Amino acid sequence: MIKGPFLARVFVIAMSDLFHLRFNIDVPIEDAERRFRNRIGNSVYQIAREVYQKMGGENLGSLMLEVQSYMGETHGRVFHTTEFDEAWHGLVKGEFDRCLQAIEGLHKGLRKIQFFVELNYEVNSALSLSEVDLGVSWKDGIFTKKGAKNLDDALVNGLLHWLSDPKYQNVLVPFKKGLSHFLVGGENPERRGDAVTDMYEALEALAGIVTGRPSNDLASNRELFISKLGLPDPYKKCLKNILIMAASFATHSKRSSSDVGLLFKKRKPLSISLASSQD
Repeated sequence: MIKGPFLARVFVIAMSDLFHLRFNIDVPIEDAERRFRNRIGNSVYQIAREVYQKMGGENLGSLMLEVQSYMGETHGRVFHTTEFDEAWHGLVKGEFDRCLQAIEGLHKGLRKIQFFVELNYEVNSALSLSEVDLGVSWKDGIFTKKGAKNLDDALVNGLLHWLSDPKYQNVLVPFKKGLSHFLVGGENPERRGDAVTDMYEALEALAGIVTGRPSNDLASNRELFISKLGLPDPYKKCLKNILIMAASFATHSKRSSSDVGLLFKKRKPLSISLASSQD
């Protein structure tokens, strides 16, 4: 497998880190799609070069054949990286939908030679860098349309923007780590447990800020934390149960993937409540 430097990239990017937001630049969806195609094109070129260097031109040609067949196009001779790059752009034709289809075909071919992990990282990176929500998500080698953009914004982008305030630095760092571990959890299930531990650390730091007792752990701050949020009684009970369950997950080294997924689902209302309470 490739172990190039781009594997070390972090793909969870706070809204305040993005150039167009720092300079208040509005980016039309057409430009965002074009930039996505270009970023992917650059990444595909890097991956093709790695394949050529490590496995030779014959495997590179077979890889392009996989993409062309997936898209229903005829096969053309490809042996060198430059030829692969030209063939890629010829398939995409500057169209966003064709780019998505080509990526899926490439992933299918890369799985056969165990290079697909790198493509997953690069696709997630391009989606994270996008100036506009492109309305698609990437998982298990395929794109799907997003079904709840507003919820995604509230749970991830909205919270990242809110936590970018310097006073929440101790919350933001583990929160971003948790998101990063959750993103790679599809390929590496062990990271899902790390995501829960990171999020618990972020919640503990937030509770310390809200209660004014930053040196206390979450267990000792739990009751005061809940009371400070001003939630209706049914939500207080729900939040208390979630915090107790979160503590159990965070303190055990072995966690099943299904249980971790359940915990994230149950914490969605909690994230929205926390953001609202600090406005």
